Amino acid sequence: MMKKNSSIKQLEEEKQKLFRRQLELEKVIKYDWRDVKESFNPLHIANSIISGFNKKRIAKTNTLLLRKIFLKCFQIIPES
Repeated sequence: MMKKNSSIKQLEEEKQKLFRRQLELEKVIKYDWRDVKESFNPLHIANSIISGFNKKRIAKTNTLLLRKIFLKCFQIIPES
């Protein structure tokens, strides 16, 4: 977006502002790229898979525990 600048000083200020913005964006890209590379790290992928298995196991354990508590509270005898 270009603005009409009336002096050399304004042009220099705009140039400095654009340069600072460029540095900020380059920094953001650098960190985003680092995050992308880390996400494809085999160790990171393995940890994500293991974490997923653990969450499923914990959910199943919690479900069984809640079922047991419910049955005990209402004195329901499960069918064999």
